[in-house]
Parts: sequence; structure tokens; C-alpha cells
Amino acid sequence: MIRVRAALVAAAAILCSPGAAAQQTLYATSLRSEAPAGGAFVSGNLYAVDPDRATATLIGAIHVGDSPVGVVSIAAQPGSGVLYGITAGLSRVVPRSLLIIDLRRAEARVVARLATRGSDLAFAADGTLYMWAPDQQRVVRVDLQSGDVSPVNRDPVPGSAGGAIAVDDARHQALVAVKGAQGTLDSVDLATGAIRNIGPLPDDVRGLIFAGEQVRTAVSRESLRVGALAALALVAACIIAYAMWRH
Repeated sequence: MIRVRAALVAAAAILCSPGAAAQQTLYATSLRSEAPAGGAFVSGNLYAVDPDRATATLIGAIHVGDSPVGVVSIAAQPGSGVLYGITAGLSRVVPRSLLIIDLRRAEARVVARLATRGSDLAFAADGTLYMWAPDQQRVVRVDLQSGDVSPVNRDPVPGSAGGAIAVDDARHQALVAVKGAQGTLDSVDLATGAIRNIGPLPDDVRGLIFAGEQVRTAVSRESLRVGALAALALVAACIIAYAMWRH
């Protein structure tokens, strides 16, 4: 039996040539696990999504070499548009690793083994990659060359096995949604590491992102417990993240 879960689509940077109109594409990734594999994340696909029709076009199975990989979160680097992803801690192939993914062919290249497991990624406007590290219960900065991580907040933010993160560049803070069946929203100051509880959330949020002008979009784990096509449609409807890249 194969169980399909929709992975999170993270914010992507705008990449356009001078004087030319930028082309916008919405991407989604799926994450599959098999019961005979003990629940290990086996593989996943990369899709281009039409947000107006909520239809998905398969680009391909995400793979490193000849081996499929399960990607739990993706984020595009501001300026370059390079797409980064992280593999699941239970992935059979290159677990807990930072990848670069080719948006045209779904080919992935391992950048580095991560120093800790991550559940969600988000880039700041200055190109710094942040990750929610559920085992450390902290927001961490990720070195794009070595995969080393450095914690932002000294005190932990107690949470569930997963968690979501978004970067608020205007306030120089990370927003994290990590707690329990009902969940709360917390902010972490990216300079001082100070934590502030903002308030409760209506569900166990697993995806959090800024889209457009100060619009926060979230997707919950419970709402993603549907079939593969329905899950992708839900991602398209609920997570508006435009990845910009040159053809």
C-alpha cells in the first residue's frame, strides 16, 4: 500500500532578465511512503501547477542519479532562482540531506548532509536559508555549502515532530507553526533569537508562507490526508508560491 502526502511548496525568488517580463510558475512536490518499507519515505514527484485550474503537470520523479528520493520541503534562492530541497530523515536514499533540484528534469544533486533533520525551509531576501529543525526545536541557519546549521533561538520552541517556517523580511523575524493538534504561531527574532508567542492556530499547520503583500498562507496536515490528485489541487489552491527561473 502506498500512502501519498503532499510536501510543502516554499517561497521562491523572482528571477527575471532586465527589461523583460518575468514568467511565473507554481511548483508542487508529492511525497510517497510505503507500508512494507516501515513508513519510510520512498520517493516523490515534481509538478508544475496551474493555479487557475488547480491542475498539475508531471515534470518527473525527483531522483539522485538512478535513485528516487523523498523531498519534504523546497525553497528557491532569491536572485538566482536555484531550487533547494531537503530529504526526509526516513528517506532510504540520502536521508537528511540538502539538495539542488533541476526544475526542468526533476534531477537532484546532493549539496551536503544536513547536521540535523529539517521539516521546512524558507529563504530570507538576503539569500540566507533558514530551516525548522524539529529535533532541536529551533530555527536554524543552513550553510549552503557544508550543510552545517547554527541555531537562531537559544531557548527551544516545544513542538511536534514536524513544523513550518516562513521568513518575514520586513520585521527580520521567522514565523514558526509547530505546536500540537491545534497549534500556535510563534515569532523568532533573526538577530537576537527572542521568541514571542503570537497566538493559536486553527489546525496542526505544516506549511506556512508569505505570498504577495503581507499575506500568510498555511496548509494543515489533516487537510492533506486525501488522494494524490486532490492533495496537489489543495496545494495549488492553498500555497501560492511562485518559482521564477530561466528556460
